[in-house]
Amino acid sequence: MPDVLQYRHDLARSYNNLGELLKSTQPAESEKSTRRAIEIYEKLVSDVPDVPAYRQALAASLSNLGFILVSTGQAPAAEAAYNRAIDIDEKLSKAFPPCRSTGKSWARSSPNWPTS
Repeated sequence: MPDVLQYRHDLARSYNNLGELLKSTQPAESEKSTRRAIEIYEKLVSDVPDVPAYRQALAASLSNLGFILVSTGQAPAAEAAYNRAIDIDEKLSKAFPPCRSTGKSWARSSPNWPTS
């Protein structure tokens, strides 16, 4: 696994995107790819907890996994994935409320927010 944070983020995003691509044609491979993205994002969040983009991307991947699991008849597992995503998003919204002047999250204007 790459050591540079941005490379790890890009790798996880690529796995997540592959999972999105495959979800309607190859659901098993889609789930596998999305779970790999989640593993990488979980490690990023653990290694660098002060970068909100990694937590947001983890939540998005968990939500994607939930969709895949629902579509393959795994409702209890899907609910767990969705609940994890919601928990992460709720914590982010409390930690980074919208800026009053722009309406955008403070997290997006953070110097720690990756631009790509």
